[in-house]
Amino acid sequence: MATAQGSMLDSAEKLIASARKLREAADEMDDRRFKAFQAGEMSEKEFRNNVVRGTFLRNQISEILLEATKSVVQGIQEDQAELEKAIAKATKTIQTIADIKKALIVFATIVGLAEAIAAGSPQGIVEGLLAVKAAV
Repeated sequence: MATAQGSMLDSAEKLIASARKLREAADEMDDRRFKAFQAGEMSEKEFRNNVVRGTFLRNQISEILLEATKSVVQGIQEDQAELEKAIAKATKTIQTIADIKKALIVFATIVGLAEAIAAGSPQGIVEGLLAVKAAV
């Protein structure tokens, strides 16, 4: 997945770089349009038509940036889903280990109780029973 994510980020970076170049071109187009209109080299109608084309270009730039954002967000969501699966698996493993540890503690207390019974020690038997009860 790291390779796919790297690819997505590379693609997003390329889209952003393209959008940046288009934005620079749109800015230059705005400057030229304004200068041409101020110098009387462009009619008001030509000026308005050029503004419409500039606005359309800037809209296209926004769509490119939106696509770049979508691709990065999708990659993050996919990575998050994988991370959540790994966390769930680790939690299950930890719980299994905790269950095994508890089972070993219960087994050890039962062995201690059996030793007390075999030795015939009333105090050891009571302590063993309390230990088994606490372990369970």
